[in-house]
Amino acid sequence: MAGPELFVVCNNCGSEVSPYVTECPYCGTRLRKRAPDLKKQKKLEEKEERKAEKRRERLRSQYEGGGSSPGAWLETASRPVATGILVAIAIVASVIAASDIPDVSDWMLTNLVYRGELTSSPAVLLTAPFIHLTAGYAFVCLFGFAIFGAGLERRFGPWVVVALWFICGGAGIGLKMLIDPSHFALGAMGCVAGALFAWTIYVVNREDLRDYDALGLAAIALVVCALPIATDAASVWVLLGGALAGLLSGFALTRISPRAE
Repeated sequence: MAGPELFVVCNNCGSEVSPYVTECPYCGTRLRKRAPDLKKQKKLEEKEERKAEKRRERLRSQYEGGGSSPGAWLETASRPVATGILVAIAIVASVIAASDIPDVSDWMLTNLVYRGELTSSPAVLLTAPFIHLTAGYAFVCLFGFAIFGAGLERRFGPWVVVALWFICGGAGIGLKMLIDPSHFALGAMGCVAGALFAWTIYVVNREDLRDYDALGLAAIALVVCALPIATDAASVWVLLGGALAGLLSGFALTRISPRAE
């Protein structure tokens, strides 16, 4: 919070005078119509200080456990339940799809994964992010989403994270369909890219990115962006679609006040 002005400069003689006078004591020039209301100014300063203190206290409570044990943020009120459920569903669905269960696995791979066309099953916009066919791809996508999704859920609650998963995953598959519709692609990379961009945009605008491990964040972003090179199932268009949706979502979240802890 900026402190009170120590002096003002007279426009006529250039002298530095007290901000609490109405006329320059050196040349008599009128500086303001009337003297400032000191009581009102003091109340405004106290109000701003209370707001700043509440924000500092909320951040301490949210990220440092309110001065208690380092794991205090794991209390039920802050536990990222929705993020965990989305990750768990994706793991279970991927295991079943890869387990060669008669009829079940074939049906999932045919109807829940984007195979190069959308007209037969439009629901793949929502279901494709839940299916992973390789362990490495699943680990990168789900681990990355767990990190950034949990951070967003602790700030805004579970429904924001659920919406972000479906919006970014659907945007990734949708962009793939529009630009390169003829090739098979998995959709979870759109979710992790969207969560990464949404979290980063919010922290840059409303908090301080210097509070986090910049090298660690850069490493995660690099691994996610390298997935289209590492596996044919990861499409660069899914990555770009999810990232764009996450970018827009991040700016939208900067207009929302985080929930109280």
